[in-house]
Amino acid sequence: MGVSKTDDLHEVIFVGIPPWDIDTFGAFDRAGQAQDVTILDIEPPEKYPQ
Repeated sequence: MGVSKTDDLHEVIFVGIPPWDIDTFGAFDRAGQAQDVTILDIEPPEKYPQ
C-alpha cells in the first residue's frame, strides 16, 4: 500500500483497500511517507438534531 508521484498529492492522502479493515487503510504525506492514523470505533447518533 502506498502512493506514487502520479497520484494527486494533497497534504494527506488516505488509501483504503477492500476488505476495508485496519490493515488495509492508511494515510500518507506528499512525500509518500506513512502517517499515523487513529481509527475510532463509534456509531453516528440515531437522529441528528435539527
